[in-house]
Amino acid sequence: AAEAFRRAIEADPEYAEAWAWLGEARQQTGGDGRPQLDKALFLNPQSASVQALYGLYWLRQGQAEKALASYGKAAALEPENAAWQIALGDAASAAGKLSEAAGYYSRAVDLAPTDPAAWRALALFSLNHDTDVENTGLVAARQLLKLAPGDWLSYDIAGRAAVILR
Repeated sequence: AAEAFRRAIEADPEYAEAWAWLGEARQQTGGDGRPQLDKALFLNPQSASVQALYGLYWLRQGQAEKALASYGKAAALEPENAAWQIALGDAASAAGKLSEAAGYYSRAVDLAPTDPAAWRALALFSLNHDTDVENTGLVAARQLLKLAPGDWLSYDIAGRAAVILR
């Protein structure tokens, strides 16, 4: 993948998203993708995907507040994208801002009520933080079972909710 992004940059050195994905590929292979992410951000700070990949970089570095800022920019650029709300929830959770995180996950579900990823994120947040499992966690787990009945993780999450509520 890194080679493909490198070639895309050779073809168009101003292609910010290719720079950002090259940075992600470098991180995935144990390298430091920050120089490529910095270049991507310089080329197109108005790209939601560049901002989101930068947020992911910061989250992996243990810099949850910086991740929140980057994901916030992505969400501002694409306010109807539930994925950015989930990412904001993940960053807020990592920063210990559980009330904020819950709001982001709920917004993701509101934006994408038929997306299993949104319900999975909400359910896992509730279960992992023992936050309103009886209502939020269980409801999210049940909805997840309806939307993704063929996914083993749906059953795992529903089982976890049942065990917690015993």
